[in-house]
Amino acid sequence: MVAALLIFMLSACGERYYGDYKYSDFEAILHWDDLQDLGHDDYELVYIYNRDFLGGETTGTKLVNEDLFAFGKENALGLELYRLNLRDVSGVRAPGVQRRDPKVLVVRFGEVADKFYGAAPIFSFLEAVEQDRYVFPDLFGKLDEDDTHYGDYRYSDFDHIHNWRTIHDLGRDEVELVYVYARHEGGSSSSSEAVNEALFSYAKREGTPVPFYLANIHETVGLLPENLIHQSPALLIVHNNVIQESFYGATAILDFIASAEAGEIDFAQFEH
Repeated sequence: MVAALLIFMLSACGERYYGDYKYSDFEAILHWDDLQDLGHDDYELVYIYNRDFLGGETTGTKLVNEDLFAFGKENALGLELYRLNLRDVSGVRAPGVQRRDPKVLVVRFGEVADKFYGAAPIFSFLEAVEQDRYVFPDLFGKLDEDDTHYGDYRYSDFDHIHNWRTIHDLGRDEVELVYVYARHEGGSSSSSEAVNEALFSYAKREGTPVPFYLANIHETVGLLPENLIHQSPALLIVHNNVIQESFYGATAILDFIASAEAGEIDFAQFEH
């Protein structure tokens, strides 16, 4: 009788509501290999947490549960949310997924396409999806290397940014440039090609004072920085992990290059 009562009490602990929803409202993943079955029809999300049999959980988990559960049930995109308790799951942990919680995985075609660790990044992800500022990865959309030359250079001569969050790692020591262009299976868009030769030559010219990166708008994924418009071509000036200035369209970019080559641009003015 005592044992049955204890089981009942522990079961009740597991049914705590967070807003309108509870853990059992979401399907549980009990083996790491089950991730391979997700995301074949659409993107799917996996919430990873650490909750003991008495209902104890981390502070970060408690912070995100209500908003995350509501998102999992109510998001306009119809994204499915699964849950994975680190205490209950078996098998070998998915590659690249650290044993930390809370975290949210974006799964596509059975692979972890993106991940967010900690309460603050999870909240940022949810907000970005709702505001249409998150670019979902398409693992089948990777393009072959383009050997087309623009003057003496080609796209592969430059380092590429593959996730928009990388911008937050740039410009810590000096101003850095990011060129956002459009290239799909059929090749570059005409609007990008109009600036490629001049911009690539400037970036490779001896004495050019700032590092230079590329981002293909069809391949770069993740959370868009707050002040970035998702369009190309664009030239971004980054300092202190923030986009300080943006130039959109071929005309604005070519005018910037002409001014820079003429020595009329003082990059120190962007160091804020």
